[in-house]
Amino acid sequence: MDTHGKRGFTLIELVIVLLLAGIMAAIAAPSFNTYMKNSRLNGAARIVMTDLMFARGLAASENNLVRVFFVNSRTYKILDDDNGDGMQNNSELYVRTRDIRNEYHDVSISSNVSPLTFQPNGTVSGSTASITLNNAEGDTKKITVSLPGRVKIN
Repeated sequence: MDTHGKRGFTLIELVIVLLLAGIMAAIAAPSFNTYMKNSRLNGAARIVMTDLMFARGLAASENNLVRVFFVNSRTYKILDDDNGDGMQNNSELYVRTRDIRNEYHDVSISSNVSPLTFQPNGTVSGSTASITLNNAEGDTKKITVSLPGRVKIN
């Protein structure tokens, strides 16, 4: 039997494989979009939690008040408040300003406390803070800061 020239795939076999790959991709695309939206929400929650833990550590290391101002649904600022008046003065500066939508375009942020004030011993003044992050689909992540200053994603 002559097998010369009979290696490889036929055009029909190639078309069938491409058709099956296309069908699988069409089935997977909606799940992938949902996964990406949830990943952005989780990433934003981790960034906010990290910044809050940074603010708590800064209060302890600088031995003064550090305030976190939630400016709007996308921006928050961390102020090293040397004199404790809650306002930025010439000697004080915003240590960090973050627009969450620069990195996570469909996530918005809200808080029940603004400013959130960390004491030099790491505790929070006032009441327990609750920061809520939402994505465009309506999914939410909640970050709580307890009175002892523990930051946790719920």
